[in-house]
Amino acid sequence: MIGNGSGGFTLQGQATSQLNSFGGSYGVPAIASGDSDGDGRDEIMTAVGFNYGYYQGNAAYYTQPDTSGNFGAFATRATMTNPAYYFTTMGAASGDYLGLGTPSILTLTQGTYSGYPGSVLFLHSGANYSTNVSIAGTSQIAKRVDNIDADFDSKMDWAVSAKPGYAYVYRASTQAKVVTLDLSTGSPSVSSPVSGRMASGDVDNDGRPDLLVTTSSWIMEGMGYLYGSSYAQSMSGDGGNKGFVWYLNASN
Repeated sequence: MIGNGSGGFTLQGQATSQLNSFGGSYGVPAIASGDSDGDGRDEIMTAVGFNYGYYQGNAAYYTQPDTSGNFGAFATRATMTNPAYYFTTMGAASGDYLGLGTPSILTLTQGTYSGYPGSVLFLHSGANYSTNVSIAGTSQIAKRVDNIDADFDSKMDWAVSAKPGYAYVYRASTQAKVVTLDLSTGSPSVSSPVSGRMASGDVDNDGRPDLLVTTSSWIMEGMGYLYGSSYAQSMSGDGGNKGFVWYLNASN
């Protein structure tokens, strides 16, 4: 939709027919945008909805709108074979993860079937986001990837939420997990948390971004949703305490 500058929006284009033409997946669980070429027009990266049986595929779709904001042709990004069967790209985020002054895009893909429960991240960068580098994910089912500037260098860091109640902070300079946060610890304690969506912001007014993580209502956009508990792996439902927790940033 295109804004008119006065609060109004006009439907400019729909991408359903282009995305559905690829086949082999359901839905678009996440979306992110960034300007890889500096022309002032953000390109779009959409997450691939769950793949219903193929042993390999792509983690994301990419398009560059034209000067009027219409969708261009969609292309696949990030060929992957692990996690494999019934994978779903659950999250997408945009930030300057390489410290180059231009945004890159992260996508988070997980396996749904019990034989492939882990996750993998892809860092998309370069012209048309055609450079796709895999980064080790979590051994658990993962839900979201979101930005947090944890160490105040030139590269944006990020966090990943994972089953059943964890959040992992990644440092962009090493592209690896550096902190594991257990949502069930702390004071007051949270019983049986089910970690899900996240946000960052300066909660205590000390100039450092903190991390907030929800503890309930995990909703799984994947194989378990359509085909029952044999695939769901306890990925849906409420935690014992319905709410959120936050972590104060103590970095220098």
